[in-house]
Amino acid sequence: MLLLLLLLLVLLLLLLLLLLLLLLLLLLLLLLLLLLLLLLLLLLLLLLLLLLLLLLLLLLLLLLLLLLLLLLLLLQPPPPPPPPQPPQPPPLLLLLLLLLLGTQYLLSMETIMRTLPEYGSNPRPADNILYTTATMNSYLTPCAK
Repeated sequence: MLLLLLLLLVLLLLLLLLLLLLLLLLLLLLLLLLLLLLLLLLLLLLLLLLLLLLLLLLLLLLLLLLLLLLLLLLLQPPPPPPPPQPPQPPPLLLLLLLLLLGTQYLLSMETIMRTLPEYGSNPRPADNILYTTATMNSYLTPCAK
């Protein structure tokens, strides 16, 4: 009976030891899972950092491309100036009007000069300045109409 009790005690101790080993194994497994999770988290963080680095490199490349484009635009020779336009001749109507006015002016001046006693063949008293002015005005008035 003592042997049986001893055997039972040994079995219980073995069972307890087995349970402790199982608990230890379970704890070890849990620890391993935690380490695996931590490793996965670190891997994710590393991946995120890599992605961020890639994004920074892309932004840097874009900035370099923009600077290159700006440099190309600055180094490009300026466009040639447009060819000068030839001067436009004045309209024909304006030339005809100027010719008509000039002719009218010359004709009126000739008429005035012919009627003045110093220049014309028609002698009139030229000592009175009022008479000369009135004569000039009388000849200019019909021409102005």
